[in-house]
Amino acid sequence: MSSKDEKSLQQVLDKIASMDEPRRSVVQRVHEVVMGAAPA
Repeated sequence: MSSKDEKSLQQVLDKIASMDEPRRSVVQRVHEVVMGAAPA
């Protein structure tokens, strides 16, 4: 993973962490599903 990809991923994770429940749990799960299905 390139440095730019890692920075973008961290921005996404930070944004998810700043959300309130229950939205955070739902978005976190969607993110996990997408990352698991995306080609490496």
